[in-house]
Amino acid sequence: MSAYLAMLTFIRCKWFTLPALSTYIEVKKVLQFLKTYYTKLNTNKEEVMKSNDEVTNKLKWIGKPSQLGFIISSLANLGYIETPLKKDGEINYTQLAKLVKETFETETTESTLSKYLNLDSEKGQETSRKFSSYNFNIPHLKTIS
Repeated sequence: MSAYLAMLTFIRCKWFTLPALSTYIEVKKVLQFLKTYYTKLNTNKEEVMKSNDEVTNKLKWIGKPSQLGFIISSLANLGYIETPLKKDGEINYTQLAKLVKETFETETTESTLSKYLNLDSEKGQETSRKFSSYNFNIPHLKTIS
């Protein structure tokens, strides 16, 4: 019921006395407060649901960041993944790390992941040696296509 209709009801029923008017004003304040609270509650609920969706829309990486970096870079080097490139044609590991972080839920920073993604870096070479010692091998895309 709108405030206007409520006021008309007070007037028509001859309840239009000073105490009734003050009660009406208090009720209106309470209703405004509840409306504001409800609106904020819904807004917060939508924000929480959106942030939860962002988290649940990622693949959870259970392995180490070094392993993730090695596997993604290996897939890129073997033709399975297109990577962002710098102007000189080299892989942009910073941008690649950002894309990987957007895709995987992992406990690392973009900066650290960027170092593991670069298989020519010291960290990348160390991880490559570990994988090689276990004969880890992914064939090139062209050899199996």
